Amino acid sequence: MIPLDVQNLSTCLGKKNLHDHLSFQMTSGEILGIVGGSGTGKSVLMAVILGLVPFTTGRISILGHRQQDLFKQDLFPQKIGVTFQR
Repeated sequence: MIPLDVQNLSTCLGKKNLHDHLSFQMTSGEILGIVGGSGTGKSVLMAVILGLVPFTTGRISILGHRQQDLFKQDLFPQKIGVTFQR
């Protein structure tokens, strides 16, 4: 099972397209760093994965479950940690 699977993710905030068909997978035990310039969508990507910001198109799976289903059914796994800069 792939702990995090993001496929063809697109995120728009207003008229700004932050992510355009972004795809990646994170395997068990892997540490993933997201780097980029200011305003490129790094924090928004984390917020999208956590369900805090809606995405426009694509699919996010966490531990084999659709991200949207985890929040609707209050099944979000407690094995995920995220640290924001603030």
